[in-house]
Amino acid sequence: MEPEPPAFAAANAGRELSTLLGTGLELHHVVPPASVLARWSAHAEAAQQQRLNEAREQLASATPLRGLGAGVVQITTGPIAEQLADAVRVTGDRRPMLVIGRRTHSERRDAPGHIAVRVLALTDAPVLMYLPDR
Repeated sequence: MEPEPPAFAAANAGRELSTLLGTGLELHHVVPPASVLARWSAHAEAAQQQRLNEAREQLASATPLRGLGAGVVQITTGPIAEQLADAVRVTGDRRPMLVIGRRTHSERRDAPGHIAVRVLALTDAPVLMYLPDR
């Protein structure tokens, strides 16, 4: 869950799907760690904490998230694909499904779908990709 329109659209699609299936909705946001040399680790940790605080503020004030009924967005740090796969790990009677958004062509930074492909390799849970209308 990023504080960006594609993620808000995916969250709404996830809410609609969870309502249809009669199940709960969880929202997760992952702040990836900075890749730095050891000598810069103290600076990287401070920057990471700042990014976490910014994410908390942005997501707490995000108007599109109100009314989803998902409660608080769970914010974690680490490699994105690994954190998402961990969030949908099957435990006990819990059978989660992951709905992820996809940026439009003009918004992409990395190869299209690279996180989704990595998540698929790491989890047995169903993974759905929400594609925006534009």
